[in-house]
Amino acid sequence: MKKFLFLIFILTAACLMTACGKFGMPTDLRFEGRTLTWDKVAKASGYVVDINGTEYETEENSYTLADGVYGVVAMRVKAVSGSKESEYTETLRKSVTWQLDVPQNVVQDGGRIRWDEVPFAQGYVVSIGGVQYAAEEAYYDYVPTARTEFKVLAKGNYDGTLLSSAYSEALMLKRALATPSATASGTGVSWNIVNNASGYEVYVNGERVDETSSTHYDFRYKFAGEISVAIKAVSGSDEYVDSLLSEEVSLMLAKETLGVPTNLRMEGKTLVWNAVTGATRYVLFNNKEEIGTVSENRYTVPQEYLDADIAELQVRADSDVSDSSPLSEALSVGKYNESNPKPIASYADFAAINPTGHYKLTKDIDMSAAEGIELFEGAVDGNGFALKNVKTAVFDRLEGAEIKNLTVEANVSVTMTKNGDAFGTLARRAVGARIENCKIIADAVVQCDNGTAYAGGVIGVAEYTDMISVSFVGTLTTSYCTVGGLAGKAYNPAAASEWKYCSADVDITATGGESVFCGGFIGQLTDNLLVIRQSKADVGITTDASYSGGFVGYMGTGTVEDCYSTGSVINRNASVAHTGGFIGRMEGYNNKAVRCIAMTAVTAPSGEKIKTGGFVGVTAGGTYGSVYENCFYDNTVAPIDSIGNSDTGRKDGITAKSTEELAQLPYENGFIQAVWSLGGAAPRLAWEKD
Repeated sequence: MKKFLFLIFILTAACLMTACGKFGMPTDLRFEGRTLTWDKVAKASGYVVDINGTEYETEENSYTLADGVYGVVAMRVKAVSGSKESEYTETLRKSVTWQLDVPQNVVQDGGRIRWDEVPFAQGYVVSIGGVQYAAEEAYYDYVPTARTEFKVLAKGNYDGTLLSSAYSEALMLKRALATPSATASGTGVSWNIVNNASGYEVYVNGERVDETSSTHYDFRYKFAGEISVAIKAVSGSDEYVDSLLSEEVSLMLAKETLGVPTNLRMEGKTLVWNAVTGATRYVLFNNKEEIGTVSENRYTVPQEYLDADIAELQVRADSDVSDSSPLSEALSVGKYNESNPKPIASYADFAAINPTGHYKLTKDIDMSAAEGIELFEGAVDGNGFALKNVKTAVFDRLEGAEIKNLTVEANVSVTMTKNGDAFGTLARRAVGARIENCKIIADAVVQCDNGTAYAGGVIGVAEYTDMISVSFVGTLTTSYCTVGGLAGKAYNPAAASEWKYCSADVDITATGGESVFCGGFIGQLTDNLLVIRQSKADVGITTDASYSGGFVGYMGTGTVEDCYSTGSVINRNASVAHTGGFIGRMEGYNNKAVRCIAMTAVTAPSGEKIKTGGFVGVTAGGTYGSVYENCFYDNTVAPIDSIGNSDTGRKDGITAKSTEELAQLPYENGFIQAVWSLGGAAPRLAWEKD
């Protein structure tokens, strides 16, 4: 009996334990509309609803299907309370329908009808004037020829479970403007006039970038590289809508360099300049140091700059698309400026000059301790005074600088160690500078220990630099340097330049053989935008240079007008030498010598490659036009042919005359009294009489 009672106890306990972990399943599942309901389960805290294999939790005894659920739907439910849960009910299967939303934001965009995409739509039906058209995407291209009604519905499926939407609100189609026809044109795109268009929109790589009323759009400074351009005609009336985009046109645009800001000026305390096409910002500089950036072409100048002794403001144009411009010319806004230069009364004053400042000497300056100014872009007025005891080049580089009314007295010995280096008593190099009414008196010994260099009495190498009334008096002794009394070399025709009323009274001793050139006025001229006018060279040249001349050593390109040379040229090179009374060697293109006179004795060895002429050593042959016009040489002091290669070179335009005949040279063939002084012992320039 006891054993029987114990067995009943064990079975009851097991039953109770099993009942504690389970609930009764939800009952009476019902589905109406889109909502599943069931009877509540006692002590259940919630339910899990399985819809097509995906479980969703709810605290209510009902569950509404999510939007977009349609077709045959399998549903079952179980009750839960904490960690306890019932078994799932039997699966209830129902065929469920879903009606699509009506398309929203239906508009006419040119020749296209478009609307917002409707979720789950199987396509769309566009009704235009009662005629239905199928569309796969949320747009339909249609170019109406008259105003007509249109509307759109979202299309369901064919088994009736996904129902089509109702039609959208009916709208009236407007006539679309004709689509422009665009073509590439230089750095821009042009297109035809579209009737009834109020303007045009410009698209680049699919993005709208601008609008215009013109039928041409220039992309220069706006883009770089390859771009695709399309144009849309824009309607300005209720009768029409915008056109479709034109077919794309491809352009390849080079990266441009922005123009230099110009016309810097002060308006009150504001610096203003002309806007630069393509610039999106401007960078400001004071005395070459960057001080700020502005987006417009104006800048409020801080009072500290206005109160400073020297404040030289410059502007650079910048853009994310184009390369930055060079710096503008400087505008002085401090106490000392172009109209009120800062006085220089000592070497200490001179050594402390600002690279872009304006200065004026008030006395002679002893420069025996000077090391030279590395870069100068301002202005110095010598005021008739001199820099004395100069031991090296006064300036390493003049860039956009102005030097005037200055005398330099120098005794220099320089050794250069870099191929292509340069030395000039006033400046080693001058770029875009202007030198006026200056006199250089110097004895200079210049050598190059590595390759060859350039040496000039005034400038070593000149690039588009003007020289007016500049003279050199002295001696130049050079080794492995292309050398000239005024300048060693002029090149880089970036801008027109002029040397006028200049002179070189110089004795040159130059060695270096075939690697160097020597000229009484300039060693090497290769700048076809430089014109040398009304200038002279009185020379005593002894050299072994490959090309040597009383005025120009080597003339690759350039123009020399109304100039003369006197003195002597001795070339001792016995291997290869072209020696002339005026020019050593003259190339045949972009070159011109007009009304030039050589009154220079010429001496050279004889040999197969030794070419010596009274006016020019060698003139290249060819079919080019004459490079000489009304030129003469004195065949009394140089009793040889006018050119050293008369068998192959052209010499038309050069005439030999005796010393006596040159003294009687008449004012004709361009020789005029305003330029020349004729009728004396020898031809001279009119300015020499002043």
